[in-house]
Amino acid sequence: MEIRVLHIVDSLNRGSGVMSVIMNLYRNIDRSKVQFDFLVSFDKSPNYEEELINMGAKVYHLTPPTLKNIRSYINEIDEFFNTHATYTIIHSHTPTFNLFIFPIAKKYGIKFRIAHSHNSKYSDKLLKAIRNYFMLLPTNLIANVYLACSNKAGEFLFGKKALKEGKVHIINNAIDCERFKYNEIIRGRVRKELEIENQFVIGHIGRFSEQKNHTFLIDVFYEVLKKSKNALLLLVGDGDLQKSIMEKVNSLNIQDQVKFLGVRSDINNLMQAMDVFVMPSLFEGLPVVGVEAQASGLPCIISDNVTKEIKVANVQFLSLRSPISEWAERILEFNVKHFRVDSTDDLRKAGFDIKQEAKKLKELYVKLESMNKSNFI
Repeated sequence: MEIRVLHIVDSLNRGSGVMSVIMNLYRNIDRSKVQFDFLVSFDKSPNYEEELINMGAKVYHLTPPTLKNIRSYINEIDEFFNTHATYTIIHSHTPTFNLFIFPIAKKYGIKFRIAHSHNSKYSDKLLKAIRNYFMLLPTNLIANVYLACSNKAGEFLFGKKALKEGKVHIINNAIDCERFKYNEIIRGRVRKELEIENQFVIGHIGRFSEQKNHTFLIDVFYEVLKKSKNALLLLVGDGDLQKSIMEKVNSLNIQDQVKFLGVRSDINNLMQAMDVFVMPSLFEGLPVVGVEAQASGLPCIISDNVTKEIKVANVQFLSLRSPISEWAERILEFNVKHFRVDSTDDLRKAGFDIKQEAKKLKELYVKLESMNKSNFI
């Protein structure tokens, strides 16, 4: 009989890096042994719900929590676990909500409560960071299985001691390397479709939030344009700050050199069309798009706030304290004919093959399910 694991997520949004990781795992795990279900707090479109249901998942929706309805939100969680207490394992990707969810799940006899760290900082906003700090403090007490996408993310949520003692299971943000392997034919087709055949294409993929640092990226690109009139910036994603970034682009009068592509399901093809990938994030756990970019043979320029564990192929780290002119100069180094190197074998050896990581996760679930027959609490 298959093991059903309840995954707790903020949303099923296609623009979410966390959901991209979960979907990669779900598509590649042995679904005759393990099935995923989902408990969702926020409804955002476009989302993966239809695909999840077609794959055999059950999707449950909670009323989105606010400061005004937090009591009813907690009551709703209680009611949910009261009627769905058959799960042995719950796997949470929303660490701030664990404070509400895990004690209730334990109350109804759910033995294994997995906290999964996907990040390395509380927040990019001071008040939110203070709030999250206190909400995450009890994580080690209310969770009893610790997962992280990198050592840096594991240390952030669970502490150095837990990491050093081997209590944190690392599940890499892995991908299907073959899907992202460089293809000259796809590159030509996509560049033609986007009408960017003769341009130096700088790419960025990420939701429009403070964390992803789009304001800085636009400033860097403006500097690039001073020295390379054929440069073009591709921005993939959506988010709360998209409008303000569009306004900044318009105010600089560079709207013809910046393409906003929204949320896309063909990231693997879009990366073929790029010449360099840039990620100036304020913080990250281990960004899956950075792995995807390396698999496609792209040179990557990434802020040194991102864990060094991501570097397998052509990655350069640069401080956000470095002058914008230095970022521009690094990017312009790739405004030449660049031969893409196939790094997919190196990525597999480094643990970024999705089939390998999905197997690791399945084995963990199977182990926990077998422990359920013992007196583990």
